[in-house]
Amino acid sequence: MMKRMIYLMGLGLARARQAGMSGTPVTDAARRTATTAMLVMLAAMTAWAENVTVNYIDADGNQQSVSATVLTGSESELGEWGKTKWYVVNSTFSHEGQIVCEGNVNIILADGKTMTTSNSSYGIKGNNGTLTIYGQANGSGTLEATSTGSSAIYHNGNVVVCGGTVNVTSGGGSGNGINANGNVTINGGTVNATATAFSGTGIGGDNVTINGGTVTATANVNSGKGIYAISVTINGGTVTASGNMYGIYARTSVTISGGKVTASGDYYGINANYGSGTITLGWTNTDDFIKASSYNGTVNIANGLAFWTDDTTPVKISETGIDLSLINGKKLTPDLSTGFTDNGDGTYTINNAYGWGLFCDALQDNTTYNRFSGKTVTLANDITVTRMAGSSDHEFMGTFDGNKKTLTVNYSGSSYVAPFSYVDGATIQNLVVEGNISSTGSRAAGVIGETGSPGENGTATSQIINCVSSSTITGGDYTGGFSIGGNVEIEGCVFNGTINSSGDYGGGGFVGFSQSTLKIKNCLFAPKDGSSVKGTFYYNGTAGTLTNCYYTEALGTAQGKAPRSVTAADDNVDIANIDLTGDWGFYEVSGISAFDNGGIEFDGTKYFGDGDEVKLSLSHADAAEGYVFSHYTVVSGGGSLENETSNTPLLTMADADQTIGAEYAPIPTHAATFATGSGGEGWTIDDDAGGATPYEGKAVTVGYSGPHKVKSVTVAPNRNTLSGLKALIEAADDLAELKAAVKDADASLLTELRTTYGGKVICNHGHLHTAKTAVPEGCTAVAVLGYIDGGNCYAIALQDAGKATWNEITNSGDNADKNCAVPGTWEVDAPEGASWVVATMSIYRGIFVLGLGSRIPSYDATSNAFITDGVGGTALSGTYWSTMSGTYNLVATNFSSTSIDQDYVTNSNNVRPVLVY
Repeated sequence: MMKRMIYLMGLGLARARQAGMSGTPVTDAARRTATTAMLVMLAAMTAWAENVTVNYIDADGNQQSVSATVLTGSESELGEWGKTKWYVVNSTFSHEGQIVCEGNVNIILADGKTMTTSNSSYGIKGNNGTLTIYGQANGSGTLEATSTGSSAIYHNGNVVVCGGTVNVTSGGGSGNGINANGNVTINGGTVNATATAFSGTGIGGDNVTINGGTVTATANVNSGKGIYAISVTINGGTVTASGNMYGIYARTSVTISGGKVTASGDYYGINANYGSGTITLGWTNTDDFIKASSYNGTVNIANGLAFWTDDTTPVKISETGIDLSLINGKKLTPDLSTGFTDNGDGTYTINNAYGWGLFCDALQDNTTYNRFSGKTVTLANDITVTRMAGSSDHEFMGTFDGNKKTLTVNYSGSSYVAPFSYVDGATIQNLVVEGNISSTGSRAAGVIGETGSPGENGTATSQIINCVSSSTITGGDYTGGFSIGGNVEIEGCVFNGTINSSGDYGGGGFVGFSQSTLKIKNCLFAPKDGSSVKGTFYYNGTAGTLTNCYYTEALGTAQGKAPRSVTAADDNVDIANIDLTGDWGFYEVSGISAFDNGGIEFDGTKYFGDGDEVKLSLSHADAAEGYVFSHYTVVSGGGSLENETSNTPLLTMADADQTIGAEYAPIPTHAATFATGSGGEGWTIDDDAGGATPYEGKAVTVGYSGPHKVKSVTVAPNRNTLSGLKALIEAADDLAELKAAVKDADASLLTELRTTYGGKVICNHGHLHTAKTAVPEGCTAVAVLGYIDGGNCYAIALQDAGKATWNEITNSGDNADKNCAVPGTWEVDAPEGASWVVATMSIYRGIFVLGLGSRIPSYDATSNAFITDGVGGTALSGTYWSTMSGTYNLVATNFSSTSIDQDYVTNSNNVRPVLVY
């Protein structure tokens, strides 16, 4: 038609031009021809491009309106690549030839109008995007598409039918009525798809889903298949599929969860991957049924459901992997007795969507069920419902245990719209709620609606525990993710759906309007994009109490805790882990782990914030050469650290992100200022004697193995403190160092040292050991430390057991008459098992008082100190030390009150007198 108009216009213009060029006057006829053609073409183009506002029924059955381009019947191309276009058939449309669709093309079939297209190849061909067919309120618009050589409707993307009547016929070999390389979805309307050629398919696609409408798919020629796809899902509607080979064939699985389904084929009515796939049968409404001429595959009945066969002796089918001979060719109808079960002990079970309806009906019978007060209702399976439970005079007052199942609710109402519309002292627990919940007015919520308050009809507080609300909730004022009103306690729950609230009061992420009692504990608000509320957790009528509650996004007035982070201030600190602390509890359905020192964990993410305690796993590297780690610190954020010198400090969070750093101090000049005995991780100590720990008063070399290596540091002696002198004495490697340690030390410090070390046993290595204990293996006990003055250490040598006693020595020789008895007992007998004997106090006094005239330490004169079994080494037999100069082989043979007679020098008496160092 358009080509014809262009031709006429061109013809008129050509005649006019020809007349002008030849000098012949342009005739009125020529002008009229050109003008008429132009006017006709412009009129046609204007009509073709006309846009009108038109109503249509969407996929959910709701009436919508849109601006659409009117189709005239002359179009051969619709849409535009990558864009969405709307068209309406509101007059007779007849097209000879193929119609090509580009992008997302939406066609509305106006009531009573017909669109017809036919072609030897494809009737309608889509190259990309989605072709969607809509109807209007009466559903009387029609699309007639025919192909004599291939598919009536073929699309490289998706095909969706939401309304109207779609009649498609394919006559080509292997052609389909509807064929999509993507998905075919039928939500409503009437679809008649027929393939009349060899190996044809009525409806084919990657995945075929039928949610409603009346669908007839026929391919009764050789090798024909009514419906053929990778997977086939039927959720509702009336479906009749027949084929010369298969009624329904899926290369993986067939799932029927509702509708009236009839499938027949000469081979199999329903075939799943040549018998290796799975066929799942179920029902939603009481008048649903399934009848297949035969099945090929593993047939299971959906959880909680059962069917009766239509035999004269019906068989109840509910098991998994059932005997196909029981159902081949039989009409399967719902067993309604399995929907809602009274267990006889105050508990009830909802097995399927029909059972939910029976439960809702039971709530209306207050006399029989008493609002389920004191009773428990358990959900046995995942179900999808379109009805609320409870009303203002029939509140649910019991416990509803979701049993970790999902309740999908698709419902729209005027007010108090929620799965449990009215409750009173109820408990809803262990439940996931999904779907679309909307109110055309105010008050919509994800779980429970009106809870009332103690001041209104004496309503008790309700509880929601361990639940997830994932629904899309739409409403005006007082819209809430879990509850419309307050007077509710919510614990261990997650909201991760969408809230679209409007009105002056809006609503809250968990509770639409806080009233009376509102307590929320161990919960997470994690909405999807697009949520809109006035308060993150609740709209503030009465302030609610929030305990350990977090949000991923603060919507409206921020409530609960903002999740905070802990990061390292710089590269010198590494945070390997952050642990929440204290005892914890796990909410299995919501997936929340809550810790009693604050914080929760959900889906692998830790949430912690103001006031919470967390344990950090840290490590550090020294910041610069010449510095050593001192402690960790909070650089910013205001938190506080306990056990800050440890690599696992405890951080108490403030309401801000925390940054953790490390403090460093200059490398010390003596060991007293080291944070730890070894100087910290990465330090090495070398004292030329086996790597001892640094100590005051000892020169050692300190090296660092870290990235800022220090070659060496000498730890200088510190002789001016008691602790320093003690460290020097205890670490002496030989007797010379023992003497050097106290040389020129302060007299007051020496007095304190005598009290500490007097009477300790010296071994042959010069180390001090406690008396009356075993000397370590490899050591030989030599003497007892007796006295320390400003320049010398005096020790009493140990006498060999079994050798001559002091008394025998002092009472022999020519000068025996000059001997003076030393107070106390001179002879010392070793206890049984002792290897060495320590001289008694009497001997000490005889030597120190009579022999040297030195000070008398206040020792207990009756005490003996013994070295017990296990002493290593050997006796120092044949070695003799003098009382004065340290020269060997000088032995005292006589004692008097004023002097030690040194007239005789002999090796025969084995005496161990005073040793001077």
